[in-house]
Amino acid sequence: MTTATVQNRVELLDRMYEAGVRIGEILHLVGMAADTESPAGPFAEFIETELASTDGACQPIFRQWPEFKAALQSFERAFLDTKNELGRRHAETMFREEVAAHLLRYCPTPFIVKIEWQIADCVSTGERFPLGTWRMGWGYYGSEWILAATIDEAICEAIRRADGQRLERWNARANDVEGRA
Repeated sequence: MTTATVQNRVELLDRMYEAGVRIGEILHLVGMAADTESPAGPFAEFIETELASTDGACQPIFRQWPEFKAALQSFERAFLDTKNELGRRHAETMFREEVAAHLLRYCPTPFIVKIEWQIADCVSTGERFPLGTWRMGWGYYGSEWILAATIDEAICEAIRRADGQRLERWNARANDVEGRA
């Protein structure tokens, strides 16, 4: 690593710390391409739980790559919605294999990354804390899965989302205070 690269990494780590962001998980698709018939550990878990989750954590992936959502729905209809002789377990295995193969063949980026950021919370009561006091911590955080060409890109996106969320909360709090005045 060159000195410039090390310096850039240190600056990026400082920005992550200041913004209250971290990388929760990294799925490197190229590294997982060896075996689509038996997706390993975190990749299989991502397919089985995260993609099926209704909490919206994968919505950024669907926005970045809308064709994937259509393919996923097609695989669900083909394998999971059938009540045929294959049996549920075999159908679920085939579903995982098809999703894994599709991701590995067609995903526009080499990384699927779970970004996490601390959610800012206004604690201004006027009594114990001065007006405009905010707190953040890893006990209360948001997370989303995104597609990224590089890990640095994922980190910058996490910082951008954290800043955007805080600005939203700040504006909502300011409007709330103005409404009471």
